[in-house]
Amino acid sequence: MPRNRKFLRRLFLYLTGVALGSLLSYFLLFRGRQFPAFWPQGIVLEKLGKARYLPHGHSDSLMHCLKLDTTAFKKNLPDSRVIFRRSLPRRVPCPVYALRQPQWSHCLLLVALCDSTYTLYDVRSPEGLSQSCHQCTLATRTE
Repeated sequence: MPRNRKFLRRLFLYLTGVALGSLLSYFLLFRGRQFPAFWPQGIVLEKLGKARYLPHGHSDSLMHCLKLDTTAFKKNLPDSRVIFRRSLPRRVPCPVYALRQPQWSHCLLLVALCDSTYTLYDVRSPEGLSQSCHQCTLATRTE
């Protein structure tokens, strides 16, 4: 019987130490931190969030046609989805990613993401067909 008590006492002390260590490490190391993205979609959205908009003639006209500015674009990034089937991630020098933002659910926004800049590349239908930005604005108005 004494041998069984020693084991239970040691087990209790061990489990108490593990619980206190876990609690302490959570409050000192992990609470309130934002960890980097792990999945490909999160990595792309994180890069877009850190990148700045590079003005370009075609890109500016698409932004104006969609009545979209850079602050609204970045504000909707956390709710966006990256559609990799319609993206060109191996395009050189700047990969192109297809984004479906909540306000443009009937359109895919193709965004060219270079090192630290991005531009709006094109607007496509969900099937991947090129379309006019006016069709996107009409689709959002009819909803």
